[in-house]
Amino acid sequence: MFGALVVLGCALTFASVAQCDDNNEYNWMLPYERSSLHDCEERFYKKIDPIKVAPAAGSPAYLREFAHIAAIGWTNEDQSVRWLCGGSLIWENFILTAAHCAADDNNVPPDVARMGDINIYSDEDDEFAQQLKIVEIIRHPKHKYNSNYYDIALMKLERNVTLHNTVAPTCLWLDDEIRFPELLAAGWGRTGFGEDTTKTLLKVQLAPITNDKCSTHYQRGVRKLENGLMDHQFCAGDEKMDTCPGDSGGPLHVKLFKKWKLVPFLVGVTSFGKACGISAPGVYVKVSKFSDWIIETLQRHGEMATRFKFEPLVCTDRYYNLREYKEDLVRVYEGREYLDLSNAYVSSTISNNVVFFRRLPSVPQVNNACFGTLIEPNVVLTSRPTHVVLTNGNLIKVLEIIPHPSYNHSISPFYNNIAVMKLQSFGMIEPFCGWYGDPKPDQKLLITGSNRIPIEKTEEYNSTIIMTRVWDQSPKQCRLAQEYSDMLPEGLQNEHLCYENQPFLVPGACDIVIGSPIERNGEKRIYIDGINLFGRDCGYGEPAVGIRLSSHKA
Repeated sequence: MFGALVVLGCALTFASVAQCDDNNEYNWMLPYERSSLHDCEERFYKKIDPIKVAPAAGSPAYLREFAHIAAIGWTNEDQSVRWLCGGSLIWENFILTAAHCAADDNNVPPDVARMGDINIYSDEDDEFAQQLKIVEIIRHPKHKYNSNYYDIALMKLERNVTLHNTVAPTCLWLDDEIRFPELLAAGWGRTGFGEDTTKTLLKVQLAPITNDKCSTHYQRGVRKLENGLMDHQFCAGDEKMDTCPGDSGGPLHVKLFKKWKLVPFLVGVTSFGKACGISAPGVYVKVSKFSDWIIETLQRHGEMATRFKFEPLVCTDRYYNLREYKEDLVRVYEGREYLDLSNAYVSSTISNNVVFFRRLPSVPQVNNACFGTLIEPNVVLTSRPTHVVLTNGNLIKVLEIIPHPSYNHSISPFYNNIAVMKLQSFGMIEPFCGWYGDPKPDQKLLITGSNRIPIEKTEEYNSTIIMTRVWDQSPKQCRLAQEYSDMLPEGLQNEHLCYENQPFLVPGACDIVIGSPIERNGEKRIYIDGINLFGRDCGYGEPAVGIRLSSHKA
């Protein structure tokens, strides 16, 4: 009775009216009144185009994890330097550091910064080192030396650094939410309580800690912390590792992934802590709370800094050629290094069965951001019904929309959120077949996402559709962000397909495309396992969820 709305029966030509049921007995029915899902493979056979991963010849640049880190020093009369603080290069001639690093115990300001050097007390690794004079120090206007609040400052260098793989500014994490389970700190501070400073740059992995939990270590009313921890401060720690005196002002950052490189994003500035090495968390300044002040300060000093230039994708692209490669993408063969993209598959070629919904003047309420999945020549699956479909450049009218009868947006938009749409005519594109078998955890999947492309001249974004690789996760592995968990009062159900990949992506590098297909590659064919429902960053770093077709086969 639904015509082509039922997914098709047996392998016949488009013009045929002969059909067969699940027992392969022929029935005479109207065209495309299918009664079975099992013949899709024969009718719409797809030869899989294998992913081509030919290593790109060439040698990746000399890598440094901390191209943005700076040692901040005080020059002695004998021209030796006391390196007492750290900082992060955030502009080509500006370092971000802690405000209390603006002077030593004798109220003497630092005068020199050194970048591109791992061992600051040896000349063995000085090939790429750059040491520049500090010509101005700008503390945050609310900072006071007798307080631990607003402990942030900018230091202007005598000139721009020479950009290199080992010396380049970091990007800033502009979001107040710190969604990462681990952050990376580094510095030349003491290696433990009562120990000397380290000559070689050391790094530690630390976990963010909520201010409520951290307040047990830093209570209200103590010296320099009269009001307790404020919202521009946050804690991070580890049972065995910590930042120590001498690390002050240094970076607490995360590495985010784009294409095949890792990009540092500065999340925090090392501020203060208890005696290092006693497992008490350290306190850091949250960079996102000071982004406006940073940009305004740069502008007052004649720099062409704007908010747009600090946006994640804009900053990423600005220094992308200088960033380090993701470690598992580098292969060594006969003494030469090659780039192997097999672990970071992203393709700008999307499946033909993705359809786009377009806004027309006659239907002004149509959502222009939804996608669907072609499962028959004139049948689309989607998670959000609309009126007009754009497929392969042609507009095709939707004749009928049938949402799942149990869908109820007022209870939760994440249950039974699936609809079938009958089109007026064929889209002249071959559909893919649905996968209606049992779920397979750890199955490799391909999803459709949107990649934003910044345009600096207009400070706007274009976008392209891409496909990227993820893995099916079991419900126990599916660690949803709180904002999604709160919208699932009954938790994840069998209808949900959870997927994830690592590491975290640069925001905007891949956004979920709602209603688009989640594909799996069989031995000989491509199948549609589900359609995208919710999540961010295409499931990289934290899970995203789709609707599993097998749960809605009936």
